[in-house]
Amino acid sequence: MLSSYIDTPTFQRMATGYVQPSAVATALTSAVSSGATTLPVASTSGLTVNQQLYVQDGPNTEMVVLTAISGLSLTVSPALAANHANGTFVSTGIVPATLLSASAWLDAYCQQGTPTNRTLWQQTRTSVIPLPSMQANWDTDRNLRVIFPAWPVSAISSLTISQRGDVQLTAGTSSLVFLDDDRSIQLPAQAFTANSGWYDNNVLPLWARGTPSLVNVSYTAGYAQTDLPVTLQLATVLIAQELLAYAQNPTGAALLRQGDVQIEQRLRGSGNQQSSTDGIYISQAKALLLPLKRMW
Repeated sequence: MLSSYIDTPTFQRMATGYVQPSAVATALTSAVSSGATTLPVASTSGLTVNQQLYVQDGPNTEMVVLTAISGLSLTVSPALAANHANGTFVSTGIVPATLLSASAWLDAYCQQGTPTNRTLWQQTRTSVIPLPSMQANWDTDRNLRVIFPAWPVSAISSLTISQRGDVQLTAGTSSLVFLDDDRSIQLPAQAFTANSGWYDNNVLPLWARGTPSLVNVSYTAGYAQTDLPVTLQLATVLIAQELLAYAQNPTGAALLRQGDVQIEQRLRGSGNQQSSTDGIYISQAKALLLPLKRMW
């Protein structure tokens, strides 16, 4: 499954000050289920057999090949891997492909989650966090504070503290408090129960306060499709504009002229896409993403 934080029509609506490449976008006229090979769409104008199509559905985005067109029905291969609602956009061309690359850039830049799963979309996750550490510690009031590698955290399904692989403290979540815009939680010592008599009269055992342990937590974190911040969408637009500008003007020249077409644009650093000096699009995107960037 692929991931795209915005679809083609959203990009075309939000992008400004930029000559956009042409793109074809239509929409599903009814919901389709995983395993489907036929897509009912509002229009087939501009579509041709053997084109790559992108079903742009956030964390469930898919890429398929158009194998046949019949009226307002598209036959695709392979079969869909996910369900898609009525109104989901289906696009082709360089724009949807670029939006995938821009979304992957955002994931890598923000550094949330784990090295194998950097997505900002809402997912059920598991983390093992050293205790004590900058991410998990007991405060002077015997509250456990945990900072999560992905946010916003919307639910905690389980939390235990283990030592040498054995679970010794299990947390109830009724007294859990979300802090820091749902990036961290606080749990009082009274929320924990222990096995083998490790915990007595709400007094933390010495090992819990000082001996290296592990917090094992299962939780739900990230953004639902209906709650995606506008700043994240705009950052995706800016990065896509940078990628498209690089494709049109890889040297970073300030002025391009071909026939009757003339394009002026700001130099991107040294003119190299890998330059340490960011151009205007990337600079603006990084500023928008600062609240979402993991700093540890």
